[in-house]
Amino acid sequence: MAQQTGLLPMLPVCLLLVAASVRADAPGACRSQGSSFIQLQPALHRVASEADYTPAAVQKRMPGAGAGTKDAPASNCPHLQGGLKDFAGLLAGGSQDISVPSDGPYLLTASVALRSLTVPAGAELIFDDREGLMLSAAGVHVLGTLRLGSPSCPLRSQGIAITFTGQGDFGRSKSTDPLGTKGLTVGDGGVAEFFGVRHAPTWTRLASSAAPGAQEVELEQQVDWEVGQEVVIMTTAWTDEPSSHENEVRVITSVSGSRIGLDRPLEHGHYGGPEYSAEVALLSRSITLQGDEGSEAYRYGGHSICTTGSECRFGGVAAVRMGQENVMGRYPFHFHMLGDVAGKSYLEDCLVRRSFFRAFTLHGTSSSRVSRSTAYDISGSAYYLEDGIEEKNLFDFNLAAFVHIIARLGDYNAGGGQRGVTVRTEPGRIVPTDATAVGFYCTNAGNRWVGNSASGGFSGFHFPTVPHALGLSYAGNEDYEPDTKELLEFDSNTAHSSGKVWKAHGACIYVGGRLWEESPGSGDMTYQTGRSTARQSGRFLFTNTKVFACRKGTLFWGTKWYANKPDFMLEHFEAHDVYRSSSQLGDTFMVDAVISAHTGNTFAQADLPPVCEGFELYDTDMQTILADVTFRNFDRPGDVCIMDMTHSNIYKPQGMFHSKGLAFVGTPLAQRLRHVHREACKTYHSDPCKNQCGKCPGLAGSSQIANIIDVDGSVVGWNQGEAILGADDSDDETNGRTNEWWRLDESCEHRDVWGFWACPTYGQRSVVSLYLLKGIISSTPPVFGSRTDESVAPVGQLFHFGHSERKLDVGFAGSPMVTGPCCDVGWYLRLDGGALSELTIYLDQMVPTGGLILSTSYPLGAAFTVQRCMPNCAPVNLGSSLQDVLDAPGTVYFVDGKGRLFVKLLHEGNGYFEAGGVRQLRNSNRWNGGKGIRYLIQSSFAGAVAFDIPAPLSDIGATGTTTGASATTTPAMSSSTATTTAAASSTSAAPSCTASWGNCRDTECCTDPAMTCYEKNQWYAKCKSSCTPGINPSDPPEYQTEWSCNVLSDSSGTTPPPTTTTTATTTTTTTATTTTTTSATTTTASAEVSSCSGKWGGCKNSRCCKHQG
Repeated sequence: MAQQTGLLPMLPVCLLLVAASVRADAPGACRSQGSSFIQLQPALHRVASEADYTPAAVQKRMPGAGAGTKDAPASNCPHLQGGLKDFAGLLAGGSQDISVPSDGPYLLTASVALRSLTVPAGAELIFDDREGLMLSAAGVHVLGTLRLGSPSCPLRSQGIAITFTGQGDFGRSKSTDPLGTKGLTVGDGGVAEFFGVRHAPTWTRLASSAAPGAQEVELEQQVDWEVGQEVVIMTTAWTDEPSSHENEVRVITSVSGSRIGLDRPLEHGHYGGPEYSAEVALLSRSITLQGDEGSEAYRYGGHSICTTGSECRFGGVAAVRMGQENVMGRYPFHFHMLGDVAGKSYLEDCLVRRSFFRAFTLHGTSSSRVSRSTAYDISGSAYYLEDGIEEKNLFDFNLAAFVHIIARLGDYNAGGGQRGVTVRTEPGRIVPTDATAVGFYCTNAGNRWVGNSASGGFSGFHFPTVPHALGLSYAGNEDYEPDTKELLEFDSNTAHSSGKVWKAHGACIYVGGRLWEESPGSGDMTYQTGRSTARQSGRFLFTNTKVFACRKGTLFWGTKWYANKPDFMLEHFEAHDVYRSSSQLGDTFMVDAVISAHTGNTFAQADLPPVCEGFELYDTDMQTILADVTFRNFDRPGDVCIMDMTHSNIYKPQGMFHSKGLAFVGTPLAQRLRHVHREACKTYHSDPCKNQCGKCPGLAGSSQIANIIDVDGSVVGWNQGEAILGADDSDDETNGRTNEWWRLDESCEHRDVWGFWACPTYGQRSVVSLYLLKGIISSTPPVFGSRTDESVAPVGQLFHFGHSERKLDVGFAGSPMVTGPCCDVGWYLRLDGGALSELTIYLDQMVPTGGLILSTSYPLGAAFTVQRCMPNCAPVNLGSSLQDVLDAPGTVYFVDGKGRLFVKLLHEGNGYFEAGGVRQLRNSNRWNGGKGIRYLIQSSFAGAVAFDIPAPLSDIGATGTTTGASATTTPAMSSSTATTTAAASSTSAAPSCTASWGNCRDTECCTDPAMTCYEKNQWYAKCKSSCTPGINPSDPPEYQTEWSCNVLSDSSGTTPPPTTTTTATTTTTTTATTTTTTSATTTTASAEVSSCSGKWGGCKNSRCCKHQG
């Protein structure tokens, strides 16, 4: 017979796309059909916010009525071909063990009960299209051909079945005789083709809600289902356990387009709102494979298996009471070690119902397909990739529902940690992952999942980390690593009503856990349910994904550092009625999404999560972007759209969360953000502060540097553009050690209802992160792993230049990590024990242009060696002024007359994580090249120093010195070694207009007659000689936004210059190797101009700049 492709010949080329379920108020929806039809009336206070729902996920749907084979003309019917012999003739001898001769084909026209049936190589048995035709046998072995219809000629009569009888090898050693296994075995060279009539669609969704008592429901699509067939309406509650669920099976009493009548009223409400709706699946097929009624007692049903060298094609076939619990390989539909089938073997429009072990299993099989099928009431994971070597298979438009755990654990939480519990193979559960049974079990990401839906189970979809091929596949694939395979496609999938069992981290879609064999290939497996060894493959892209009624919508535990990036991506994503939308580790983003804290699903209101924490930031080393996300209905007590994670003193954030284009519907301003205040002594991790509340009073270390970058101001809700939101932890909350660290200037707003300062960036500010360590370090230090080491983490405080009240605790709980604002805010480091002779500064996250000015005090007369390592080291040269430091690309340092060392920290090679039109500085550069991006500072003197915060960078004068100190230094024998002696103080001033290249947004004039004040945007303008509208490629990458080039004013030179007095002093200091001559310049300015702002400073209030250059 001609080889079939497995495609329905009448399928339309284009798939039906729907943005969401049909709205209840759509024309023609919910028309009155008498008293049996009850339509949900949403609560009045919900109507307005529901009207604001705009779908993000545009999901594909399978074709509807007319796309199946119900009304298609039949052709090439096997049972109508000529020359067929009557199977009844083989029964004349009275044998119960029949082997079909090869002189056929033979036609079965009447029901028959046998002990066994064999179809040898060269033989062929065909079933007639006759109502109620049944073959009963303890085992069927096919080495020739067994046909029940064909793709172009499905069997239309009802009740055609093969029933598997007896107890096979139950309670005994697993039999190797196919006829002793209570099932169908298709062996090497065998062909099985089973095609029943295929209705379309095989499952769909409600178009509107069905309330308790409803006896008629409106469907999303028109159907060609028939009166007398069974359907199941799935739950839209969260709980979905065998003893407590809301899935309801009914018989169809009428069909009219997209409306069906039911034989009994519904007992539960099933939501069919704008955000999501219950699935409705057809439970009837014209061909059935089934276990006998005795199967229930021992959970030992029939099974079917297609083994190496066979071809199997099933369409429109049901499997009922099939599967043998905890018997490896005994599943309702099982493609076993077929290799790459190139599409020749497939399953479509099938049904598995009441299975004792799985539903559809692809084992050692690639390039196959499972399409438009339903699995309902299943023990163990339903759609199953067994050994992890299965690739290039397609699962499209399938439904998994009412999935049951095998041998449920007493504890899944293990105290609430991330690692979950460890489960091993045991007699009552031969595969440990069945303790977390799911709808779709995906041991290899190198496959495609399109348009599927998973209801119930531990999770809906599960991608465990599988480091090596499992079971029988290991022997021929010892070097195969499933977790290196990248996801081929995951689109238009839905998961709901799961994630409840694991109270700490349960999710509807779960990428995590680890499955392995201690002895490879043995079948004795170990499974860690939670966070374990990271995956080797990244680039998990989920598109048009929808989750609802979950603890977490998606959970992704991250990848190894060398995995392809990004790690995890959500595009066009929706999460409704969930506790948390997504928990995602690594380089991840969510772009174009809708997150609803609650919907109009009042039926399950008591069962659904009572609060929603829409998105929680992770603690450290992440790159996370949310763009174009709408948060809906976060209006209950406890609801919050975005919250930070502050549970640790040592796992602390860099600038690792950016958002853009966020919208808030039905959500009070107070519930947009939450800075979580956690006490340091109640940390989740082992550090010197854990349980030491007397030693470590106040808030956790991660709390003090928590931050969010609101790229367009949509979170803050202002018109000042990008904002840095930083924790508002204060003196009285941090034992006096941290206060207003994130308050950058007077334009900042204190959003105390959130717990954040909100400060505009003016398009020029960033968040950067450092690791400060004692000593000179040239290789990866152990503290990067331990995160805490009081012997290497210096203890002190950081201060904003010019502001003793704006400070951050350093070295708290032995953590060397600090994060803060850059780059018009200088950082002054004051160490409790005085200056260190050796200090290493790791630039974990640093800007590639501009740079952070860091200063710290040393004893007078100290000699320095400063190196810059990117990651290989080069000397940093001594400059003659602070201006030299500002002008150089991180290659110059300066020591002023008070012994304060100034250095610009800059990482020109740093890049960006980008998504959704957002660019985020890369972090984790402490690991770069195995050495890290770092600066090394060595001083000949250490110990006690004065506490002397430099003046703000805005007060830098024309000579490049800071208020309170002025020194010019002549380098001696080494360009990177010098000593300094204090000299007189100085102050310099500039005219009231802005100096060349300065920000003239507020002054609207320039001191240089050759310059013009050109506008960039509403926050920034610059004094420069010319301007071209558009993006200037010479701007730093992070600031490349368009220039309007509007002229605010021409240059002005009317302000008189400052009065200056200069005094020269010469002092000679001798060290072992160096003699230095220091000159001091003192400048006195009039009171009128002394209040002007310095170079790079904010001049909104002063409206003038001191620096003439």
